[in-house]
Amino acid sequence: MTYPIRPNDRLQIEDCILDGEVCALDDHQMPSFAALQAALSENQSENPVFFAFDLLIVGTEDLRPLALTDRKARLKSLLEKAPDSIRYVEHFESTADTVLLSACKMHLEGIVSKKLDAAYASGRSGGWVKAKCRTGHEVVLGGSRNRTRCSGRLLAMENPSRSLTLRITMRRSGTGCCLT
Repeated sequence: MTYPIRPNDRLQIEDCILDGEVCALDDHQMPSFAALQAALSENQSENPVFFAFDLLIVGTEDLRPLALTDRKARLKSLLEKAPDSIRYVEHFESTADTVLLSACKMHLEGIVSKKLDAAYASGRSGGWVKAKCRTGHEVVLGGSRNRTRCSGRLLAMENPSRSLTLRITMRRSGTGCCLT
């Protein structure tokens, strides 16, 4: 995803690749998915904030093999001159239960716990675990499509009470496919 830089932001940081998340903030300066959806649907890019939690590459130097503690220290130093729209995410050396409870009291989505000595690994790995404040419905998706035509089906597995049924059909739209 390309992150829009606001016109008044003066980036005084080195070329780098950051791992983070774009959020919109509510009136209490807390991340809000609803506010982000509203900003995206209205094509407003002046208010999002990029929360940076890892530094992968600086200039031509690949930092991914380094321990998380080393990458976080470099990230904090790098972002000292960054505009307010790019923020360093502090880490907490505490039990996951304590930090998760605090995050939930603040009405956040959850936390990600990472091993301090772990190198960066893309995708799912044993180096990190995500814990959510709100449990949601786990849904298994499966689908198929016809290779010669843009048609197919996407089905969802029901929840334990067997009350969830989702069926989405693909159809042709211009040069691509749409879900209906």
